[in-house]
Amino acid sequence: DNQAAGKSTDGNASTGNNPTSDGLGLDGRKLKNRPDPGIKNAIGKVWVRVTVNSDGNVTSAVFRRSSGFGSREDEVRRACVNASRQLKYSADPSKPSQSGTICWNIK
Repeated sequence: DNQAAGKSTDGNASTGNNPTSDGLGLDGRKLKNRPDPGIKNAIGKVWVRVTVNSDGNVTSAVFRRSSGFGSREDEVRRACVNASRQLKYSADPSKPSQSGTICWNIK
């Protein structure tokens, strides 16, 4: 599921632009850190819509959907949104704002 994403101005990264980062990439940017959402003993995926500024900082992280967490849904959702806010991408002065949907693959 982590195949290279096609180039788009939206930067949709649900399939991942960085093959080693579980779908946390944005087109044209490198992921500089990967915070751990801290979820143990759960398997599933969480999709979060992020907006990144030209410096590579996440300015917005909004839950979109998830699968596989049952009674732990709220806990996992909060953890992934919080971890998404801590992501840091490479700077791109040509893109003052870039958005994409990232996917946390919890194993």
